[in-house]
Amino acid sequence: MIASYSFAGLKPGPHLLVMGAVHGDELCGPRAIERVRAEIRDGRLPLECGRVTFVPVANPAAYAVRRRYVEKNLNRIFARHEAPSCEEERIATALCDVVDSCDYLLDIHSFHTPGVPFVFRDYTDATTVAFAENLGFPYVLSGWPELYGTEAASGLNMGDTVQYAHSQGKTAVLVECGQHEEEAAVALAEACIANALRHLGLVGGGAQVEAPREVRFSHVWVMPEQGGKLLRGWQNLDSVVAGEPLAQLADGTLLVAPRDGAMIMPKQDAVAGEEWFYFGETVVRA
Repeated sequence: MIASYSFAGLKPGPHLLVMGAVHGDELCGPRAIERVRAEIRDGRLPLECGRVTFVPVANPAAYAVRRRYVEKNLNRIFARHEAPSCEEERIATALCDVVDSCDYLLDIHSFHTPGVPFVFRDYTDATTVAFAENLGFPYVLSGWPELYGTEAASGLNMGDTVQYAHSQGKTAVLVECGQHEEEAAVALAEACIANALRHLGLVGGGAQVEAPREVRFSHVWVMPEQGGKLLRGWQNLDSVVAGEPLAQLADGTLLVAPRDGAMIMPKQDAVAGEEWFYFGETVVRA
């Protein structure tokens, strides 16, 4: 069962959907959603218009065992499956109906290692840009759809939450709030939800945020069958310089930074066939 909770204001307005725990080991979303839900329920954060729907635990099967996924990565197979063959495919099909009902989607995640939080901004229309940049994150990352269209990422992503929402005419972003177990990640997720509500006018007040820096994805490395190791205790968005060794394969081959840029979402214990780490470059805004 996937539990959802909705609140409606007395005046018309947009419908915001907030999801947590698409990955079952990412606990900040459910915890932050429960805090904000309690504030709305108790009248401490009154909804003035529109509607907000919360799905605290989008992948209950994985959440029950605190694993990223049970059989398949839900955020790589997020689409309707006419003949679902596993639990995540059944969940994805059910959640598509929930996404279809909203105007805006905020998908809350956390990452494996320490580092700087950020928001994915996959699309460049003005509505998406404004939504992404008013959530209160220090960095916005762009270029995800283009990255997963490259040969290096072929077959890794058959569909994610933001991609599906966008295909249905919705505005959607995914946020990475920090390391899984950090209280700071929960606090940031809670503030992010409040900023989304303010930005859309569902609650009073305006989001007071600074413009984020932009980093654009350009490379993804997948853990090969032979295995490998990261050469440092990399943290998310650590700066790297061109030619700097990042990781080493089991046969001794070094993987180096192609240009000056940043290490993104490194995963020390990635398994074969799974995304291991990403590389991105800072975008200089005019």
